[in-house]
Amino acid sequence: MAELWEKQPGETAKAFAAFQIYRDMGAYRTIDKTAQALNKRLGYRTTLGKWSSGYSWVARCEAYDLHLDELRRRAVEEEIQAMVKRQTKNAMFMQEKAKEMLQQRVFPNAPLHAVTGLMAEGAKLERLNRGEPTENTKSKMEVSGEVTTTNVKRKEKITRIIADPEAKEALLTIYRKAQAAEE
Repeated sequence: MAELWEKQPGETAKAFAAFQIYRDMGAYRTIDKTAQALNKRLGYRTTLGKWSSGYSWVARCEAYDLHLDELRRRAVEEEIQAMVKRQTKNAMFMQEKAKEMLQQRVFPNAPLHAVTGLMAEGAKLERLNRGEPTENTKSKMEVSGEVTTTNVKRKEKITRIIADPEAKEALLTIYRKAQAAEE
């Protein structure tokens, strides 16, 4: 079955050619403009009017406009998805490079704060592209109860990280950036 904007059963070649011109004029299409585009006198409007009503030009054009809108919307959505994938990949690459530099303690032509800034910016971009908030919000809550093994292990890990002077400096740099961003 043909789409509404394609040639319809029983529609003559002349009527369909006129319809194509009318259809392709877009939102500002009129019978008068179609007659002008066909280099016909305005008296030809009667014939065009008969074809328009007989072959449902208005309804067919509405269907065609909706079809084009759907195609454009899908194309935009696909471009956005490709952009998000590309930018997320780049953000993860930034983080990976900063991580490698921190692990190897190699900072060629880049001070430590630039490397930690690369890590922080990469993380921020990744979160943004994944639809997550890029800033932490402060909230107060009171916690009561017993200390769990998980909390003790977490505290031990943090203590070991802080014992390493370069790791401590990197964390402080990231912390200062986060504090400055909140102000």
